[in-house]
Amino acid sequence: MSIELLATIYAILIIAASIFGGIIPRFFKLTHARMQTALSFVAGVILGIGVLHLVPHGFQQFQMIDASRAIDRTVWWLLMGFLVMFFLQRLFHFHSHETPAEVEAGVLADSTCSHEDHDHSHHSHGHHEHSHHDHAHHDQSFTWAGVFFGLTLHSLVDGITLFAAIQAEEGHAHGWMVAGLGYFLAVFLHKPFDSLSIASLMMASGWSAGWRTAVNWIYSLVAPLGMLMCYFGLNQAGDYWSTTLLAGTLCFAAGTCVCISTSDLLPELQFHSHDRLKLSIALLLGLGLAWGLVFIENQGHDHHVDRNGSHHEHHGSDHDHTHGEHNH
Repeated sequence: MSIELLATIYAILIIAASIFGGIIPRFFKLTHARMQTALSFVAGVILGIGVLHLVPHGFQQFQMIDASRAIDRTVWWLLMGFLVMFFLQRLFHFHSHETPAEVEAGVLADSTCSHEDHDHSHHSHGHHEHSHHDHAHHDQSFTWAGVFFGLTLHSLVDGITLFAAIQAEEGHAHGWMVAGLGYFLAVFLHKPFDSLSIASLMMASGWSAGWRTAVNWIYSLVAPLGMLMCYFGLNQAGDYWSTTLLAGTLCFAAGTCVCISTSDLLPELQFHSHDRLKLSIALLLGLGLAWGLVFIENQGHDHHVDRNGSHHEHHGSDHDHTHGEHNH
């Protein structure tokens, strides 16, 4: 299967997952416990793919450039990915997964609290009360717009990384495994929760079903756009810069995976102690799935770097491919 065809299949499935997440509030009633259990499982997959899959692949790409500095570059780009995602979340508060009912209850509570405070201070000024209501609605609109913008940047990184993973794993397929499958699953499983966040906030803010559908479709196309950007970027770059871009992208994405997964997992320590066993099992199952995918992929090839920095890959037991040193 060609890289282009595989990327197209992944893109179609990611679009479907995004659309599904956006329409969940119309047809399904999610409970808090089910949401947190699913999030724990998906966070385990993302954490495992980031640490066990993306980091080794990025490190191997950096070894092809300069083996003596590969580990330094790997951890540097991983840290940058973590920090960028951390500050994006701090600015736009986009990574807060709650059920639609919890989002609506939170919006109503904020609105009630705000009106009570305002009435206490300006109970004799009807004009001020109307103005405050308009301002509160504007704040809610900004909230969903901020979440949409933050998740759009995150989704763009997902698309870029997914194609980078496909490129890095080209020719490493083993059995039923295909290139980029691990990171695809991480994106595919997490995308419905992101779309659900946007749709829930828009619904709580009073936006019509038509607007929610339009925004949901726009968001679903962002990751495929990132895949296209990476495809053309790698094709336009030379051998050295394409390898550098590939390595940096994989390690940067590993940092974002660690940040996203811990954003889902760490709040459980304080707020979900009553479900700790169930949530812990879900986390371990997610990690187990990620490790299983990495284990199966590694059966198809082994990577070795000799003392001179040359990178060698051994595929199966029938043939070897040797990559010479890059001259620069």
